[in-house]
Amino acid sequence: MDPKKYLQQAYAIDKKIKLDLQKLEAAKASLQCRAVNYDRVGTSTNKNGIEESIARVMDFENYINSEINTLTAKRREIEQQIAAVPDETCRELLTRRYLMYQKWELIAEEMTYGVRHIYKLHLKALDMFSKIIITGLAKAS
Repeated sequence: MDPKKYLQQAYAIDKKIKLDLQKLEAAKASLQCRAVNYDRVGTSTNKNGIEESIARVMDFENYINSEINTLTAKRREIEQQIAAVPDETCRELLTRRYLMYQKWELIAEEMTYGVRHIYKLHLKALDMFSKIIITGLAKAS
C-alpha cells in the first residue's frame, strides 16, 4: 500500500466517526419529539414507536463504539510504525501531519522550518516509512 494512503487512514476513520456522532445526536434529538402510543401498551406483539426508536439509537451507539475501537487500533498501529522511523525529525513530521492532522504551514512553524523544506522532509519521511511498511509486511508473511 502507498505509505501516504496508509497514513491517511486514521484521518478518514476519524472523520467518519465525527459524522456518525452528529447523526447520533440528531437521532437522540428526534426521540424528544416522540410520544408514547398508549393504544398499543399491553400488546406483546408490537413495540411502540418510541421503543423502536430507542432500540435503533442504541444499535447506532454500539456501531459507533466499534468504529471508535477500529480508529484506536489503527492509530496505535500507525503510531508504532511511525515510532520505528529512525530519524527523529521525520517521526515528528509524520506524527504532526498524520496523527495530529496539522496543516503544512503549522508544521513548518512549529518545527521552525520553511514550508518548502517541510515538503522535502516529508518525502524523506515517507521514503523511510515505506521501508518500514515493506519490512513489516515481509515479517508478517
